[in-house]
Amino acid sequence: CRTGHAFIGTYYDYFDIPEPQRCACGSRSTREHVILRCRTHAPHRKLLQDDKGRIVMKDLLGTPQGITRLAEFLAASNAYDKPSDAAPPPQAADNTHT
Repeated sequence: CRTGHAFIGTYYDYFDIPEPQRCACGSRSTREHVILRCRTHAPHRKLLQDDKGRIVMKDLLGTPQGITRLAEFLAASNAYDKPSDAAPPPQAADNTHT
């Protein structure tokens, strides 16, 4: 996350990796989106707040306390885990129109 190496769209785009560049919520997948904006991870975002209730990217990526908070957020939210490559389950056949 701190270095920009992550399973997110901006990383895939930069290295020309043929992977989806959209977040599961449909927005462009960037470090800032995943950490600060994505509604999928909103329930865990309180882990990122400093003692004044703020979330400051510079602090999250550049201070020992911020890095600890960021690690807790990532562990709790699975925000930077690679999406599953497993195929979706097959759809049941619709036999209502036969």
